[in-house]
Amino acid sequence: MNPRRIENQPLLSEDRVSYHDQRPEPDANQCDQEDEVITIEDEPTAVLSSEYENLDITPEHWSTSLFVCQKNRTSREATLGILIVVWAGLIFTFANVIQKVIAPELNFWHLLFYRSIAQLLFISGFLIYKKKSIFPTYNLRLMIRLVTQGILGGLLLLCIFVAIKNVPLGNASSIFFCTPVFTFIFAVFMLKERMGCYRGLISILMITGVILITRPPIFFTNDEAPIKCDPHQDNFTIGNMMMATSAFTPAGPGISYSDLKNHHHHHHHHPDCQHNQTNPEDSVHVDNTNYTLAGYLCCIAVPCLSAVVSIMTRQLKVFHPAILMFWFGVGAFVVGVGGITIMDQAAGLFQLKFAEWMFVILIIILGLWGNISYTVAVKFVSPSKANVFRSFEVILNFVLQVTLEHTPMYVTCIIGIILLLLAVVCTGFENDVMKKYGQKRWI
Repeated sequence: MNPRRIENQPLLSEDRVSYHDQRPEPDANQCDQEDEVITIEDEPTAVLSSEYENLDITPEHWSTSLFVCQKNRTSREATLGILIVVWAGLIFTFANVIQKVIAPELNFWHLLFYRSIAQLLFISGFLIYKKKSIFPTYNLRLMIRLVTQGILGGLLLLCIFVAIKNVPLGNASSIFFCTPVFTFIFAVFMLKERMGCYRGLISILMITGVILITRPPIFFTNDEAPIKCDPHQDNFTIGNMMMATSAFTPAGPGISYSDLKNHHHHHHHHPDCQHNQTNPEDSVHVDNTNYTLAGYLCCIAVPCLSAVVSIMTRQLKVFHPAILMFWFGVGAFVVGVGGITIMDQAAGLFQLKFAEWMFVILIIILGLWGNISYTVAVKFVSPSKANVFRSFEVILNFVLQVTLEHTPMYVTCIIGIILLLLAVVCTGFENDVMKKYGQKRWI
C-alpha cells in the first residue's frame, strides 16, 4: 500500500502521524517540497519512501517512535531557548550594575557614542561577509521608515543609559517591562489591531504593579512612604519637572555616584533633612533630584520607544535583521554625536583612564552579547514566551536595588512585583488564549 495524503484529518491522533518536519535530516531541496508531506495509517502493510527504509523500527512503532523523537527534540530546543534567555538577562543585568555601581562616573553620552561605533563596525563586517547592501530597497518610503527606526533605536538606547544611571535598578526594570502596554496602544493605530479585554487586563496589571513598586508621591503619602535623606531618593514632585532638562547639561554628568554617596553620608543626620526642605548650600542634592526626575522620564520613554521600534521592526521584517541593526547603529551614532555637540560633552571623550576604558569595552561587549543571545533564543522559543522567563530580571534588579543601593523594602513593592510578573505571564500566553477564544470580540 502506497502512503497517501489524508485531508482534514488530525495530524497527531492516536492512529496517524504527520511526518512533515520530522524526517531524519533530508536535503534542503526536499524540505522545500510541499508535496513530500507523508501521512500514514496505522496498518502493518503501510510503507515509507526509501529514505525511511533503513530506520531500525517496525511499522507498528513508526508513529510512537517518531512522535517521541520529535517531542524530545522540541523539548530540548525549548529548554535551550529558555536557558539562553536567562543568560541574556544575566548579561544585561551585569552591564547595568557596571554602569550603575562599579563605574558610575562614565558619561552616558560617551557610552552611546562608543556603543554606536562598536555596533557599526561589528555589523558592517557581518554585512560585508554576507554581501548584503545597507540600502536594501529603492522604495523611498521604506528607506525613510528604515532610517526612522534607526533614529528611534538610538534614542531608545540613550534613554536606557540615562534611566539606569539615575533610577534604582528595580524601579527602572519594572517600568521597562511595561512595553506590552504601549505596544497594545500603538498597535491599534499602526497595525489596526483591536484592544480587547484580555489586553486591557494585562495593561491594568502592569500599570498597577509599576505604581506599587515605584511608589510615586501622588499615590503614597509621607506616612506611607517615609522620607529619607538619600541621594537616590526616587520621590519627585511635578514642580521639579520644569528643571528636568538640567540633567542633560554639562553639570549633570560631572556629578559622580561616589560624590553623591559622600554627600549623603555627610548630611545623613542633618536636622534640616526634611521633605521639601533644601539646605541653601546643598546644591549637589538639588541637582541630583532633577537628574533623577530626568531618569524617570527616560524610564517612561523606554517602553514607549520600544513599542514603536518593535512595531516598525515587524513592518520591516522583509529586510535582513543585520540591516536593521546597522541602521540602529547609525541612529545611535547620530543621537550620540548630536547630544555631545549640543550639550557640550566632547571634553574627555577620548581621555579615559585605563580602568574606565576596560569598563566601557565590557559594557559594549555585554550589550551586544545580550542582544545576540536574545536573538538566538527566540529561534527556539517565541518572543512572548521569552519575555516571560526574562521577567526574572525584575526580581533580580530589585534585590540588587535593596542590597547595593540600600533602598527600603515595602509590602506594596512585593505585591507590585507579583502583579507585574502575572501580567508578563499573561502576555506570554496571549496567542494561546486568542486561538481558543479569539472569535469572541470582547476578548
